Amino acid sequence: MAHTVLIDSNKLKRLREQRVLSQEGLEQACRETKGCSVSIATIKRAERGRTLSQRTAARLAHFFSVPVDDLIIHETSRTGDLPTDETRKSIVLWFQASAKPLLTKVAQKASRFEPYMYQRTEKTLILAFPCSCPEARLFQLQRTLKQICQPSEEHRALITTGMLVKSSPLQWRMTAQCVEHLTRLTGNIPDGTIAVHRTKP
Repeated sequence: MAHTVLIDSNKLKRLREQRVLSQEGLEQACRETKGCSVSIATIKRAERGRTLSQRTAARLAHFFSVPVDDLIIHETSRTGDLPTDETRKSIVLWFQASAKPLLTKVAQKASRFEPYMYQRTEKTLILAFPCSCPEARLFQLQRTLKQICQPSEEHRALITTGMLVKSSPLQWRMTAQCVEHLTRLTGNIPDGTIAVHRTKP
């Protein structure tokens, strides 16, 4: 009988989303990568926190270029997945577009800034990035969006700063104040605008 291991479902999902891949997209990408073929059923099972064979875990680790031990939850660490009160000031990108290809393109380009929070709905994308050198990061994101978005395309964007709270060792979410901040600012952004809002230190 093949040895089974428990995959860290949160980390697997985060790695997948950082590459802007759906579960189906991950299956296809794995299939196209030599030695990494993994079925869609297995991917769904892994993200539900079910056990996988050690061979399958190794394939996923190889695809994401991470050590297999980084994907596996060991017995000594299973009790550590508890909420924390850690907060972090972050650069937050809010982007809205009616065209899904544009939304996907922005997500792919922004992923090179290594976001640690990713949320996407049908028309809206929210990413959070480390806040080191905030002025430089704000400028880089704004320049990247201007290079991607054409004036004729319907889009609105906001780049600002906000506080995130760590809800588990691998997951971050916006604080209530950050959500209110975004809601207030994004309601006044005209179509075709990439706004930058600098908060006071």
